[in-house]
Amino acid sequence: MRNTQEIKQFVQKWKNSADPSTQIPYDYKPICRDLLLHDEELVAETIDILKRNISSWAERHSEAYANKKDLPFLAKRDLADKSKWYMKSLEAETMPMKSSGSTTGEGFEYLRWEPFLYFIEGENHYDLILDEYEIPQNPHIMYFFNSSFGSGPRPISNTSKSKNFMEHHGTKRTAMVHYANTKFQKEKEEVFQKYLFRYLNVKKMDVIFAPGPQINKLCSYIKKENYKGKLCELLSNSNEKLLDEDAKFLLENNYVSHICDHMRCWDGGASFFTCRDKNYHLMDNLSWCVENEERLISTDYFSLACPFVKFWNGDRCKIGEKYQRCSCGRLYREFKFLENRPFAIKGHSINEYRKKLMETGLTEIKQVNCGNDFIEIVSNREIDPVRKDEVSEIFKSHKLRFKVVPDQILASKKVHNRNPSEKVEPK
Repeated sequence: MRNTQEIKQFVQKWKNSADPSTQIPYDYKPICRDLLLHDEELVAETIDILKRNISSWAERHSEAYANKKDLPFLAKRDLADKSKWYMKSLEAETMPMKSSGSTTGEGFEYLRWEPFLYFIEGENHYDLILDEYEIPQNPHIMYFFNSSFGSGPRPISNTSKSKNFMEHHGTKRTAMVHYANTKFQKEKEEVFQKYLFRYLNVKKMDVIFAPGPQINKLCSYIKKENYKGKLCELLSNSNEKLLDEDAKFLLENNYVSHICDHMRCWDGGASFFTCRDKNYHLMDNLSWCVENEERLISTDYFSLACPFVKFWNGDRCKIGEKYQRCSCGRLYREFKFLENRPFAIKGHSINEYRKKLMETGLTEIKQVNCGNDFIEIVSNREIDPVRKDEVSEIFKSHKLRFKVVPDQILASKKVHNRNPSEKVEPK
């Protein structure tokens, strides 16, 4: 098998090394991408070297990890003092980053080690996905994220000249990127949706790259316009996960041929994608993730500039312990996200909202339903106007709607609508 001998040479060179080394990630690069296609024992030996290297590096060079070897995990608060965490010797090779706090509601600063940016995010993430789904060398990609190219007076604009590899969905293809103007879309949504389908009838898309809320809007546009055409070959979903019913609707009606759900989380290194056979694959070749009481704990092999070892960024999941061999050829462990953040409150802590709602003492509030750009407060009886103002203050960053539904009707709806990504119920 391709690269088997190179993997064996890597293991032979480093398996008995007692000292951590910056050379190990560099030596590992040629064998990284195809690692999980190989024999399980060889894979385990390789991953053990990578985990041991970053763990030893952190213990030896990062004061933040001193005397914490036996802890089950570290959280963001344990890495708050950057002077005790960052590697001064590597700071010249880093880029300061800050997470959005989409899981916990709190932003978090860290460093990205630049020598491995294109290797990880390009070759082993975006390029890998387009290769997996056999997207051609010069694809047409519609981009539904904010971008300077996607601003201005036009609903959609295009260029192949962007230097942002994320917009091109990798580094190895020369893509014509079609930018959806999300500002225009928000201000003139009906005009945008009609223009979008005229555009798609003329321009054939290989890929649509979008977060879950935008995919949800696409589905609603299709239904409103009774659109019958093809959207694209591959729907590439990252950032916020698409709803299961949206995926089913798009696939069953042949609006898309394939859907790939994927993520690279730089604060911690957790990475996954869905293969052509629709299995979720944790990218154990890039980082090692385990479950601790439903917490996603990750160790990033390449985080030498600011080590992430047994780190919990706030995500929750279920991870299987044993490898299986997917029909795509890769080893994989069962993986599932447990807390998909509702679209309208992305960037804030669900538990924070739950706690504040409980503190109001309003027992009549039964659900918090989330639309694309609003939050709906469902109660079993009318809420006093003064108390409504109190609830509005809790959700002051969002549009708010109040709805009264009697208990018997609400109970019936609960039985038939169990999608956990659409509602948050105060406990």
